[in-house]
Amino acid sequence: MNRSKMVFTILLLVIFVSSISACTNSSSVINENNTSNAVENVNTNKNTSPKEEKESSSNDTLENNVSEEIEIKINDIFILINNREYDKLYPSFTEQFRSQVSKEQFVTLFEQSFNNLSKLKGIESIIPDKITGQEVYHVKVNFEKEDIPFLIAFDKDGLITALVVDNTIQDDESSKDDTDSNPLIEEITITIGTSPWELPGKLTLPKDDRTTKLPAVILVHGSGPNDMDETIGPNKVFRDIAHGLSEQGVAVLRYNKRNRVYSMPESYTAQELVIEDVLEAYKYLSAHPSIDKSKIYVAGHSLGGWLIPKIAKQLPEGAGFISLAGPTRAFSVTIKEQLDYLLSLELNKSEQAQKALNMMKEQTNNLETGNLSDNAFENLLAHPKDFWLDLEGYIAANEYKSITQPLLVLQGEMDYQVSMKDFEAWKSILSYRNDVTFKSYSNLTHLFMESNSKTELSTPSDYSVATHVSPELMKDIVEWINSLK
Repeated sequence: MNRSKMVFTILLLVIFVSSISACTNSSSVINENNTSNAVENVNTNKNTSPKEEKESSSNDTLENNVSEEIEIKINDIFILINNREYDKLYPSFTEQFRSQVSKEQFVTLFEQSFNNLSKLKGIESIIPDKITGQEVYHVKVNFEKEDIPFLIAFDKDGLITALVVDNTIQDDESSKDDTDSNPLIEEITITIGTSPWELPGKLTLPKDDRTTKLPAVILVHGSGPNDMDETIGPNKVFRDIAHGLSEQGVAVLRYNKRNRVYSMPESYTAQELVIEDVLEAYKYLSAHPSIDKSKIYVAGHSLGGWLIPKIAKQLPEGAGFISLAGPTRAFSVTIKEQLDYLLSLELNKSEQAQKALNMMKEQTNNLETGNLSDNAFENLLAHPKDFWLDLEGYIAANEYKSITQPLLVLQGEMDYQVSMKDFEAWKSILSYRNDVTFKSYSNLTHLFMESNSKTELSTPSDYSVATHVSPELMKDIVEWINSLK
């Protein structure tokens, strides 16, 4: 299947490479991790306890025998989706899920996610598996114009705990790791952190006869349960950056985000979700024999860029920091601008799309007024109240005034999620400093990839086109690092 041809209508398009968790419990979540696929990445691969690392191996995989009951149940699910009878599908989800997601919200989500699918042809295969002890099913579904892999799980009563596009199944072409054929780089599988929050990752290194230690960059994700490649639709932002930098002599460490691997507690802040793991990545690189610990940099994309000042305050030994499309204005201002833009687009003129986007505007207003709910699902980005209270009044550029290390601020001019207004705000606040560098790119999106849109800014459809991060971005980062020697 060519995923670039899968252009779903986008339901909840939010800042920071739009990712919305419908609730905080992984067993009953519908997540929107990739903006090109509206229903995405329910973390059924998360651990129910932070002490259990995600496990899915060939030893756990069941024989390819599925009961007739499961076959009928799964077939019925896709008949209802094909008939657009989402209200009849709603009772098939767990009571816990239904207590957190109303039928109206559910129907709106599924309308936006599946109404653009072509006619159902049938189910090609159902393969049982086990992930962290829970039985799940990899289901390949054939539609007239596309074939889509889903991952489905049920509880002991046969109610649905997960129904998501299955990112564990890759297209033949996209699943190939090009490091084997790239004579310039090598990758090492690593683990950062300690129990109970160990995270899998990769260290990318230049393949050369080096006699000196290497500078290194740690990549920090945008929001949502991102994998180490920061996969968005058919694109892999962090893998592109890691390979591009290592080809030019810079080591790169990337890792799966904490909420990709584990279920988060009911309450957490950016410290637990993001910053602690950046510190662990720094600790790993500092002890690595190939890395110059005086030349370790941190590059944050989107949410990661927004949090750069908070990270820098806890890494005074860091050599420098990079904000990749990181906002700096009041969060509510930036996201309202994004929602207004999305509401103006022709693809979002349907009643359902307008309703979904306006629902997000209401959540944004609640954030602005401090009217936050104890139920994380009712808050923006499905983060708990404590996450937002911890960031109240936080203006990234102002916070960076007290940081002594150099900063590189990079921005795509076609970015509709974090716009040039944020970039100009960074400049206006920090332009007095000689050690802060700014650069924007005329036709790049939030993912630092070329935009194909004919509109003033990029659109969500750009994210469904398979492409790569602009080489100019990696060139500029390497030149900036070398200039600091």
